[in-house]
Amino acid sequence: MNGQIAKWNQSIGSWQCGSDLFAPSDVTTDFAVENVTSLGWDSSVAIGVDGLPVILHFGRGTGSVNVAHCDDTACSSATKTTLQDSTVEGSWPGGIVIGSDSLPILTYQVLTTISPFNLEFRVVHCEDVACTTSTMVVLSQIQASVNARLTIGANGLPIISYGSTLIGLKLVNCLDVACTTSTDTIMDFPPFFTNHSLGIDANGNPIAAMWDFDNRNLRVTICQDPACFSRGFFTVDSVGEVGIGSSLAIGIDGRPVIAYYDTTNTSLKVAHCDNSSCSLWTTITVEQVGGEIQPSIAIGANGLPIVAYYKSDTEQLKLAYCAVSTCEYSSLVAIADGLPVSLALDLNIGSDDLPIVSYKTRTGIIGLHVIHCSSAMCGKIYPRR
Repeated sequence: MNGQIAKWNQSIGSWQCGSDLFAPSDVTTDFAVENVTSLGWDSSVAIGVDGLPVILHFGRGTGSVNVAHCDDTACSSATKTTLQDSTVEGSWPGGIVIGSDSLPILTYQVLTTISPFNLEFRVVHCEDVACTTSTMVVLSQIQASVNARLTIGANGLPIISYGSTLIGLKLVNCLDVACTTSTDTIMDFPPFFTNHSLGIDANGNPIAAMWDFDNRNLRVTICQDPACFSRGFFTVDSVGEVGIGSSLAIGIDGRPVIAYYDTTNTSLKVAHCDNSSCSLWTTITVEQVGGEIQPSIAIGANGLPIVAYYKSDTEQLKLAYCAVSTCEYSSLVAIADGLPVSLALDLNIGSDDLPIVSYKTRTGIIGLHVIHCSSAMCGKIYPRR
């Protein structure tokens, strides 16, 4: 109809004509959870058993490791805990998930000495939903490492992956909820790789996506058993230099879908596994983004992928809503405009089935921010607090 626009109606799950796409009921909020300049880096968000977001983030230049437990679904305020202060040389991100005991568990790495360059890989099990008290286990000490990743296995126990230039990609299967005991195996071997992501496939087996530094492409390691004693290796995309910042999820079809950066074409791409062995993949260019990104992918309430990413050439924080599992068709929505954002951000689906994004700004109210969408297709950001 003349003068009307399409509007997503969350209550009935379909599009309708309307005159105001961003009605007050569709208010999307953006709250500054931390306004300290050094905080908010490399955030990771999980949804607690209480239905509230809990966010792991790091202090750049301070070595601090921090948890913010949101007081409401929009994270207008939060209970804040520092797990690791500045007594170490630095910290590196891992991730946070909710364990089978309904409590958060998280991983990170700390630089204990610069010469020699020594990293200590730690696992923290929270003893309450806000992580105000916790226990910590040191899994290993290594001389060189890439990012750690964490997920929950089919048995309800944590599974962790981390890489070393010396040993390759190691997979750790925790034997209890706090990971006080564990077994490990080498999931993949050098050449050097980095920027990996970890998931559990429909068979309950680990799968990792990574940027192969030597070959400049995106590859996956697919385990044939939970401990990854047997595994397969496949190149997902080798057209140009591709694969930095990979983020992996398992779609409603039970197959992996990966969001990643195409360096050659400065674009966001999505790859979808096309057969049971994942030897075949469909790769789709979603949008040119102007510079390096570290996207985050999640599966929406409708079972289809959603990707959060930063488009640097227009200074927009955006969501790509895939219309099909392969993301061949998608709708792009800007959820924040006109602000520089750090590369690392995280996307999850809240207890209300709506997207929630944690990120760090580099101007304005600098620190950790949380965007909570108030409709399935998100919408215009109303003024920040």
